[in-house]
Amino acid sequence: MVLPLSFYQRPDVLSIARELLGKHLCTRIDGELTTGRIVETEAYRHEGDPSITLHLQRKRKQAQALYQTGGQAYLYNVYRIHTLFNITTHDAAHPDAVLIRAIEPLAGIDVMLRRRGLIKPARNLTGGPALLSQALGLTPALNGEPLSGPCFGWRMRV
Repeated sequence: MVLPLSFYQRPDVLSIARELLGKHLCTRIDGELTTGRIVETEAYRHEGDPSITLHLQRKRKQAQALYQTGGQAYLYNVYRIHTLFNITTHDAAHPDAVLIRAIEPLAGIDVMLRRRGLIKPARNLTGGPALLSQALGLTPALNGEPLSGPCFGWRMRV
């Protein structure tokens, strides 16, 4: 089952982050399918969270995706090399997001290994936000893409 956009457009980002745990994240990037079970998330709420307030000030241009309705991909680079994958939540007036920190690889592991430059599975194949993005082929070029759209090519499954 594909999660409806209404799942992401609720106001409680903490609940959304918790409920994403155990869901299957499937990506189809450059025609290559990868799948993993979400095992770690992190919620960011625009009110009362100094880390996201500072982030919004530093990354104004990239952060425009946060000002869309929930259910969009928010991808940006840190240290100019590591891409982090977030999901926007709530609505355009509330720049809340869930960072996907880690997945358990389930399918397309050979693709993930190649993208990571590894020969054999490693414990940390997708065990961190930047490693996860690299393994899944996610880049800032996908920033702002809808989670349900054909351009992004992935689905959350229960």
